[in-house]
Amino acid sequence: MAVLIEAYSVVIRNATVEHRHPGGMDEYRRRCPNGTFCTDGRVCRVGFMDPRDAILFIGTLLPYGFLPPDGGEAAEIALIDAEAGFKFPCGWLQFEPMEIEAEGAAGAAWLRGTERSDLATPPDWKPFGLKRIPRGVIEKDYKFVGMQGEVEVRRNPRTGDTIYSVKSKADARKQWWRFWR
Repeated sequence: MAVLIEAYSVVIRNATVEHRHPGGMDEYRRRCPNGTFCTDGRVCRVGFMDPRDAILFIGTLLPYGFLPPDGGEAAEIALIDAEAGFKFPCGWLQFEPMEIEAEGAAGAAWLRGTERSDLATPPDWKPFGLKRIPRGVIEKDYKFVGMQGEVEVRRNPRTGDTIYSVKSKADARKQWWRFWR
């Protein structure tokens, strides 16, 4: 099996989640900050539209003992950009870009040493092109709905689309240097 990689994905071995996260996989899935969790039975994925949001999410895992990249190697937490691949070398995971029926980058990731087969996706997932929205457009066209922890939630009243982003670049920059030094 393999898990969907779309935009920026945080991928962890299921065994690591069971070992480190209080409540194991069930609690980890429940605490997923959006509807993008999926698992192939060996690895699990949570996706984000912005790498800063992925970094903030990773930061929530570190107090449980998850290991961030050490010396550049992703020991337990992989961060994958669907367009560019691994953000840090990762010897335990394989990634392959894939074609989808719409514009936008996507891929598949699976545990190295296992066969890639069916693709695990979030519930009700449909292929669609992801696009980057400039901050000016977000502030103009998307109305602030509220905060979910460190994440700002906005909705476009015309289309009903909802987007999630970190409060500010400075917040993410602080998180990045704190977790990846």
